[in-house]
Amino acid sequence: MSKLAVILLLLPLLAQAAQPIRLATGEWPPYAGATLPHGGLAEQIITSAFAASGQSVSYLRLSWKRGLEMARQGKADGAILWSCRDEASQPDYLVSQPVIRSEVVLLRRVGRVLDLKHPDKARGFRLAYPDMYAYEGIPAYAQLLKASGVPPLVLSSDQAGIQALLNDRIDAYPVDRQVGLYLLRQAAPAVWQDMVTQLAQPLSQHDLCVLLHRRHPDAANWLAALNRGLARLRSSGQIDRWQAELAAPRNTAPPGHTSTGQ
Repeated sequence: MSKLAVILLLLPLLAQAAQPIRLATGEWPPYAGATLPHGGLAEQIITSAFAASGQSVSYLRLSWKRGLEMARQGKADGAILWSCRDEASQPDYLVSQPVIRSEVVLLRRVGRVLDLKHPDKARGFRLAYPDMYAYEGIPAYAQLLKASGVPPLVLSSDQAGIQALLNDRIDAYPVDRQVGLYLLRQAAPAVWQDMVTQLAQPLSQHDLCVLLHRRHPDAANWLAALNRGLARLRSSGQIDRWQAELAAPRNTAPPGHTSTGQ
């Protein structure tokens, strides 16, 4: 076979490899965001994992719900930072290995005592939750919502939740630990530690993955490449190093973070 024939045979494969995979994402700093370095921690991990196999990635920045729907319809190749439920419950997608683990904690105003072991003490507390994450369904928080007797404030974003907490419109707010810390530092870097603390016991922990449109002809190859890359990043300790960069300096860790919430 001539060199020209070989080149002609390889051209479709080379062109395919040059096409970036299109993944839908939203704004969720410090994990994902248009203005964050490397697009945020989660995007940095995913991009690096694919790059190990020579696959580039482009991100479609949409609302979370719209991004997931576009991935379901095949208008995007996938969506990132969704729950790693088994594929039987998500028939439209192939589910990757975990990218990050989200730990949802309860931030509260300093002086407002809450204890997950005694939800009845939450009577009269002004609680809230974001309308996009279903945190109100977490059993421990659902008990607090029921016990408070006050209609919860449903907010459009974690930014709005943190601002409501700082402005004393609410007494407590559930949020991913790293997201909450990032937003507090952004909103009130000099004073937030005097205003907000967190319960040590997390409300929940869950892994977040990449969902790939199952019917795309390259979906299985993409999934294998992504999982290989994630495994390499974990075994090398690179993901741990990136996560350590997000960790709060000791003098800015939320006060009471080793307490039982009393």
